[in-house]
Amino acid sequence: MTTNTTRRGLIRLTTTAAAYVAGASIVSGGAILAGQAKGAAVATADRSAWDRAFVAFTKTKGEADAVDALYDATPAGPARDALARKGDHLGETLYEKTWTLFAIPAPDHPALLWKTEYLFGDPIPVESGSASWATSVMATYLADARRLLGNAGA
Repeated sequence: MTTNTTRRGLIRLTTTAAAYVAGASIVSGGAILAGQAKGAAVATADRSAWDRAFVAFTKTKGEADAVDALYDATPAGPARDALARKGDHLGETLYEKTWTLFAIPAPDHPALLWKTEYLFGDPIPVESGSASWATSVMATYLADARRLLGNAGA
């Protein structure tokens, strides 16, 4: 059992069909969402929304890690099965809380750094899935970068 599936889940959900439904266009070098073209307005950051979402993510991540540790230390049987179900539920909850964080514009450089490190910080094993990223995640990330860092190189 593993509840640390958020990044793998983000990767696996990226499909051409989902990008198409989201209004994305496939272009050389990646995909863009309608409205995310150069010069488009970007969302403003809400510090309190980010803080609430980050606290919820951190709390759930701690709970999921604790259940993982208990699961690993519990012999096969009903108690381990119950921990597996709880871990699965927490994994799904953590996945949702992760998406919530990525949907909220980063309010500052540390938040943008957290997003960057989460997306690109650890090597992702080849067997975990595609190297593609969900279009909506990348669109929000690029909007954050443009808003906080300016259009350097544009």
